Amino acid sequence: MYRSLFPGLAVFLFLLEASAAAADPLVGISNVFLIIMENHDWSQIQGSPNCPYINTVLLPRASYCNQYYNPPGLHPSEPNYIWLEAGTNFGILNDQPTNRIDSPNHLVTYLQRQGLSWRTYAEDIEPGYCPVTNRLNYRVRHTPQILFNDVSANEAYCADHVVPYPQLWSDLTSNTVARYNFLVPNKTNDMHDPACSTCSG
Repeated sequence: MYRSLFPGLAVFLFLLEASAAAADPLVGISNVFLIIMENHDWSQIQGSPNCPYINTVLLPRASYCNQYYNPPGLHPSEPNYIWLEAGTNFGILNDQPTNRIDSPNHLVTYLQRQGLSWRTYAEDIEPGYCPVTNRLNYRVRHTPQILFNDVSANEAYCADHVVPYPQLWSDLTSNTVARYNFLVPNKTNDMHDPACSTCSG
């Protein structure tokens, strides 16, 4: 995983401001987009010609985090993603897609309880089902929300909240995007390879 980014991930956090007067010191945040990338220090991403879209389009418009660190001893992907979602790994130390957690104490459930919408957009999943198995270049370990039984045990709820990437465009154009959005690239597009070699964005 990452040597210098929590939790072994490059985290790009996009905050879209709600309409407010420019002089208002407390501008509300209407939407959050969290994009998770893999296995690169910030020094390998910032300014890299191999990551032009990130550097020229996303970073000038986003809030981003460049000082995150792995929780101690958590080096496979899945425990780090679980930590990101829940603030703990619940003792999980592997990347098994069959791991499940019975606790409702995690971010998207907290948001739901407060009436705040959430949605996960994952590349290489099919619409209308809860993606609890690996498919094509999609990996369950990169979608922490479905590792929690309160999400994955309800097929309809899960399928409505964990959707294929193309749904993002539809939600953006219809102004129905959730308040909190978690974007999951597949293994080809998540910068997992060395030095952003397959990073076209």
